[in-house]
Amino acid sequence: MKIKKELNSRQWKLYKYLCKQEDPKTLKTIIRETGLYGPVDEINFNNSAGRRVLTADIRILKEKDKPHKNVLSTNQGIIIGTKKEFIQEIGKQERKLIKMFQLLNKQKRKAGLDNQLRLVFGKEKEIIEAFR
Repeated sequence: MKIKKELNSRQWKLYKYLCKQEDPKTLKTIIRETGLYGPVDEINFNNSAGRRVLTADIRILKEKDKPHKNVLSTNQGIIIGTKKEFIQEIGKQERKLIKMFQLLNKQKRKAGLDNQLRLVFGKEKEIIEAFR
């Protein structure tokens, strides 16, 4: 049984910060302006502890039922968006997932052909090899 944890104080502060923002904020900007995640490591930002903790906090805000507002991760940054922004972003994510599933199904189909015989008209191999 999974225990439901409440948001910690840092996550609530991040949520309140995002509620006040009108425009999307990049991860670096959030770290600089909130002061909750330490200094911004310009050289190795993607591997910095502050960026990893912030990303985890954003995910937790998205997963939890409370608070009720939707946190969006857009190309421009992180925002609590309007209904229109939410619909647009969810549509983009749905299209992305559909493309991923189509590619996955194509790869599964190709793998299923492994070691099957086929008609040979030219210099092709008689047996399909889907793997090394």
